[in-house]
Amino acid sequence: MKTKIIDAHTHIGYFPTLLTAKRNLLKSMRNENISLTLFSVDASEFENEDPNSKIPSNPLIKMSQIEVNQIGVDFCKNHPNLLRCLIWIKPHFEKNIEELQSFYDKNKKFIKGLKIHPCLSKLRMTDKRIVPYIQFAERNNLPILVHTAKDEYSHIRYLETVAKKYPNVTFIAAHIQLCSDNKYGIEVIKRNPNIYGDTAWVSPKSMLLCKEKDILDKIIFGTDCPIDGLNTYPNLYYQTLFKNTINLTDSEWKNLMFNTAKKVYKL
Repeated sequence: MKTKIIDAHTHIGYFPTLLTAKRNLLKSMRNENISLTLFSVDASEFENEDPNSKIPSNPLIKMSQIEVNQIGVDFCKNHPNLLRCLIWIKPHFEKNIEELQSFYDKNKKFIKGLKIHPCLSKLRMTDKRIVPYIQFAERNNLPILVHTAKDEYSHIRYLETVAKKYPNVTFIAAHIQLCSDNKYGIEVIKRNPNIYGDTAWVSPKSMLLCKEKDILDKIIFGTDCPIDGLNTYPNLYYQTLFKNTINLTDSEWKNLMFNTAKKVYKL
């Protein structure tokens, strides 16, 4: 029987429309026989300020946390055997954790964690406005997927600082520090037992470094699908993992593509 695959880092959102993003995600899953995906609903708190950007205005910006995440839960309900969602948060403007708790309590079956995007929220993980969400995750035993990148908000060193303060919370460093060679991010994962990483835009060379540094059991398959529409999974980075052309052992490959995500996200 073919080994199951979980993609633990996907999105739906305004790119190019919400409906198209949903369709692209489901079709991509079918094309690569993905068993289950974890997704978040992209709802940046700020419009893109680059006057030359071709990214359209994001209508989800004007929606509340609950409204945004209800879209995610409803999508799961329509495809209960294929999808689970991560709560997208808006810490810059929203503070009603009690409302979020009530929403989670009603939808536990489909919600498996939180997603924090420091760059889109313009808040570092060390910002005090993030604390209530981390405490929420700790109370509910939920992991937190955190966008990490080499920018002023998302640097993985801020995540490391927070992870040391909350040793009972599991954090997943998305991208293992995007826009870098991943070496610093790999060292952060190695020295922090409660920080994992995912493979979204992580090169095959860096994946082999994860193996060399003996942290492959802390890396989870994730892709950002369908950020490039139906062209996301065909990317060489992901085809390398689907086909295991970097020659991981059978056990290593199964853990990377399925078992570790199942454990961390309690699937």
